[in-house]
Order: sequence, then structure tokens, then C-alpha cells
Amino acid sequence: MEKKIELFLVSGFLGSGKTTFLRNMLTQMSGRRIGVIVNEFGSIGIDGTVLQNGDLKMVEINNGSIFCACLKGGFVKTLVAFLEQPIDYLLVEASGLADPANMESFLDQMEPYLARKPHITRAYNYRGGICVADAIHFLQFAEVFTPVKNQVMKSRFIVLNKIDDVDKDRQRELYGAIHALNPEAFVYPTNYGEVPLEVIEEHLK
Repeated sequence: MEKKIELFLVSGFLGSGKTTFLRNMLTQMSGRRIGVIVNEFGSIGIDGTVLQNGDLKMVEINNGSIFCACLKGGFVKTLVAFLEQPIDYLLVEASGLADPANMESFLDQMEPYLARKPHITRAYNYRGGICVADAIHFLQFAEVFTPVKNQVMKSRFIVLNKIDDVDKDRQRELYGAIHALNPEAFVYPTNYGEVPLEVIEEHLK
């Protein structure tokens, strides 16, 4: 069996700093063979046509959220297609309102496609979800938008972004709210979406 592709899901509500985090992560992974699935190339500010060369390959799935019913077939086919690519990592960027609860089921849905492609011998190692939460607005948004809470509940690593923009009392309130939703998640406070790659690797084994 060939080495598995390390799969990470990145979610976060609009304005949380998710795209900045993703750019930082890609910069730190420079030199590695990486695939990226996004809703829009422009969402992370990189020219998709350029990315077809070298060690970074990107696929755009637009006209809706990757996780909505209207696109799930295309998403599953894209996951299968990446198993044939010479990559070691696959990053999936979910749209701001996506509910990532079904990621494992999407991996299960690859089976019928893989049955028709016996030459594919690779598989994914799903390391878990990374949710970027906006320290300024998270508490407000979590009361109104169910996907904001679901993204935290279904992620193993929470990037608590813009932490310097809130006082200590609000920080304690944020930690309490996040741990109430997901007591097992690791919370990393930061600014500008900066998280050392080794920290992510350590907590998403």
C-alpha cells in the first residue's frame, strides 16, 4: 500500500481570517507536494492557472458550497481524482457557511468510484478539521448562525484569530464558549492566522 495522503479540512466563517491562515499554511509547506480544493481560486488570492505547475495543484468547485447537496458528487469525484495525483497533502477549504459534519461520509462515498478504478492504491489519512474563529465576532455569530457552532464542534483544532483585539475578559469568555461546544478541541490563540505548522502536525496526529 502506498503512503496515504494527509487530508486536512479548513473551515471558518466569513471574515475570520481563514484565507490568511490557509496562505500561511501553504507558505510553510513550500517544497511539499500539496493539493488544494477551494470554492473559488480568488478566495485565497492565488492564480489557479499558475498552480498547475510545480508541487501545488488546485481544483476549484464553485457555484455553491463544497458541502451542499448540489455539489457533493463533484466533490467526491475530485477527492478520488486527487488520489491519482503525486501529492502528499490535500487541503480542503470549506466556504464560510459550510457545515463540515459530513466529511467522513464523503470519504465513504468514494467507494463506488474506487471500485471502478482498481489501479488506485492510495487512500486518505483524514487528520481532522481546523476551524478559524474570529475572536471579535465569534460569540455574536455563534448565536445566529448554526454553521459557526457546527464548524467548532466538528473540528479538532481551533485557530482563535485576532486574539489581541479583545480584552482578557472576552478571551476567557471565548475559551469557555468554545470548550462548551467542543471540550476536546485544541485552541491556539493567534493573530493574522499565524500558526506554526509543527503545532498543527502535533495536535492533528
